[in-house]
Amino acid sequence: MKYTYEQIQQINNAISIVEYASKYLELEQGKGKRSNEYWCICPFHKGDANPSLSFNSEKNVFKCMACDKKGGLINFIMEYHQKTFLQAIEYILKLTNIPLDEREHSEIIEYLHKIDGKKFNKDIIEHIYLNEDCINKYFKENIKEWINEGIRQNVMDKYNVRYNKSGNAIVFPIRDAKGKIISIKARTLYKNHRDLGIPKYNYYQSIGSNDFLFGLYENQQYIYDKNEVIVFEGCKSVMLAEGYGYLNCVSLETNTINEYQMNLLLQLKCNIVMALDKGMKITDKKGLKNTKDITFINVGLLSKFTNVYTIEDTIGLLPAKASPVDLGKEIFDKLYEGKYKI
Repeated sequence: MKYTYEQIQQINNAISIVEYASKYLELEQGKGKRSNEYWCICPFHKGDANPSLSFNSEKNVFKCMACDKKGGLINFIMEYHQKTFLQAIEYILKLTNIPLDEREHSEIIEYLHKIDGKKFNKDIIEHIYLNEDCINKYFKENIKEWINEGIRQNVMDKYNVRYNKSGNAIVFPIRDAKGKIISIKARTLYKNHRDLGIPKYNYYQSIGSNDFLFGLYENQQYIYDKNEVIVFEGCKSVMLAEGYGYLNCVSLETNTINEYQMNLLLQLKCNIVMALDKGMKITDKKGLKNTKDITFINVGLLSKFTNVYTIEDTIGLLPAKASPVDLGKEIFDKLYEGKYKI
C-alpha cells in the first residue's frame, strides 16, 4: 500500500501522541509556558537519569534531547514497537477509521522532505524497502571486468551482482542488516564516464544514504564466529577478500564513516579491523581536518568500547589509493598480519 503525503499527515495526526505514549510511559507535564510539553525517561537509549524525552501536544511530535530520536506518531510507533514505516501506518489504521487510496511511492518521499524541512528524515526513510524483484530486471551474467580483477563468479553470485545493459553498468543490491533491499548500486563500465558526465558509482532507486554496511547481512555469522569484522572502503574489496578466505568483511561504500555505521559496528560486539585504501589515515583524536591526499577517520568512539585495529601499508607494498586486497592474497595476508591496535 502506498500513500500521498496528505494522507500520511492525516495518519500522523489521527491520534494524540501524548495520549498514546502515556499508555506505555510515565509522562510528566511541563509547567507554565511549557504546559504543552510532557517529559519522561527515554526508552530509546540507556542511562537516561533525567527525563530527556519530550512530547509536544500541540505539534503532536516527540524528541529526545539526548539521543535525538524524534518525529511524529508514525516515527514513535516505529521506534517504540520496532515496526517498519508501512507496518506503523497499518497499525495506526487499525486504531482509526481513515479511508485511504493507493498512491505513488514517490509522494511518500516528497512528504518526508516536507515534514523535516531541508534535512532528509533518515529515521523514517530507512524503513521503506524496495521489492526483492527490483534486481531481477537486470541480467545475470558473467562480469568479465571484475573476474579479470580477481573477483570470483561464485562470490558475485552470493551478492547478486548483475549487468545493466541499457546503462552499461554493474549493479547489485544494497541490503540493511536484516537483509531488506534499501537501494541498487551501480558501477559504470564506460571508461570515459567522466567525459560523458556519468559518475563512477551511482545509486538506482535509492531511498537513503550511507546508513548501512555492505556485506553485513550476508557475513554476519562469519563475523560472530571469528569475533572480528574487517572494514573496507568498497564492495569490491569485500568480494576480493572473500576469494582469499576472509568472509568476515563489510564495506563503508564511502571514504568516511557515519554515526549509524559506527552503531552497527558496535552492535556486533567484536574486534574491528579497519582496512582502508592507502592514503586514508585512522585516528582516535578529534578535530582533525582533511588534507589534500589524506582523509582522517575518527574511530575514537569505537575504540572506547571495543578493540580497534588498523591495516596500514607502512613499507610501500601498495600503490597510491589502492585497497589492501588489490595486489593479491599474499600481500593482503602480510598486511593483515601486521595490523596494529589503536
